[in-house]
Amino acid sequence: MKRFPSRYDGPRTKRFRSVGEFHVYAIGHPEVLDSVSPGGAAARLGVGRERVYQLIGDGRLRAWFIFDQGEGEAHDVPGNRASYVYVSWEDVEAYGASPRRPGPKPKAQSQAAA
Repeated sequence: MKRFPSRYDGPRTKRFRSVGEFHVYAIGHPEVLDSVSPGGAAARLGVGRERVYQLIGDGRLRAWFIFDQGEGEAHDVPGNRASYVYVSWEDVEAYGASPRRPGPKPKAQSQAAA
């Protein structure tokens, strides 16, 4: 089966074909138990979910993608999405605490006279 590049590819990502396969993996990897959804990671970092997926693709955050054909879309088909996604909370915290370049300054708002 041909693999298609997608946002699920990254140097620190792992794919699973079923929830059962993921649970077997989690038994030997306790860091999986301390994970959060991409939305939870985005809320902690103050960014959007798309930025979280960019960080996953860049290898800054570890992630586990489950393509459960019984629950969601077929595995490795272009345009299909993972049924479940988990992001390492440890990596989210470390990235949130790391210094980054500041973004643009907010525009000054005019003050109405009271």
